[in-house]
Amino acid sequence: MKSTYSPRELVELLQLKGYRASFECPEVGTNAIESGSSGFEWSLDFAQADIDEQVDSARFLYFIRVNPTYFPVGKICNDSNLNGHVGVAQFIFPDVDDEEKNVLLVFDHEMWFSGGVSTDWILSQLHHWDVAMCAFNECISANEEEVFEDDVSFD
Repeated sequence: MKSTYSPRELVELLQLKGYRASFECPEVGTNAIESGSSGFEWSLDFAQADIDEQVDSARFLYFIRVNPTYFPVGKICNDSNLNGHVGVAQFIFPDVDDEEKNVLLVFDHEMWFSGGVSTDWILSQLHHWDVAMCAFNECISANEEEVFEDDVSFD
């Protein structure tokens, strides 16, 4: 039982269990393990931790861009948050002119190690994350709205 883990330890654990995982530092202060499962790309965020630095938490993150003309982002997030047991859904309108086509749906789940957790517990959290992420994507698909030719403007 450990109350801290390093990103390297978690990468090794993920790889041991067959996940494709690598530690990435795309920008200063955004270190994460990039991975995927069930056909979806996701990350495990460590904020500013280095590869061997011990941390007491990690955050699963999944992002998908949608067009709110076809996807009611508020309803998707509400449905997911009401029906899900793991993770929190939210949406972000980017600060760009083309915001209608670039709404970002974010699904995340925080994993805390305080008090001590086993590798089996971490693996169970990964399993719960996989199931929750699939349910979130099913929620997105179930809420897709049909748009008729008359509803679309081609200005």
